[in-house]
Amino acid sequence: MHNTDDDGTSGVQARLRKPRLSPEEVDGIVAPHTAAAIRAFQQAHGLSPTGHIDSALLDKLHDRHRC
Repeated sequence: MHNTDDDGTSGVQARLRKPRLSPEEVDGIVAPHTAAAIRAFQQAHGLSPTGHIDSALLDKLHDRHRC
């Protein structure tokens, strides 16, 4: 994962694109489409669908994509 100034948001967006939960753009901004993609991923994987990037989401994305 590349170092960015967006606290990892663009990395999360890129990984959400793989299971086709498109956050629309990989721009490092948690806008409504990104939050919706995060909630959908969280719900599909038994996490609390908050729409926020947290350690549980990052762990699940890491496990799923082996990054």
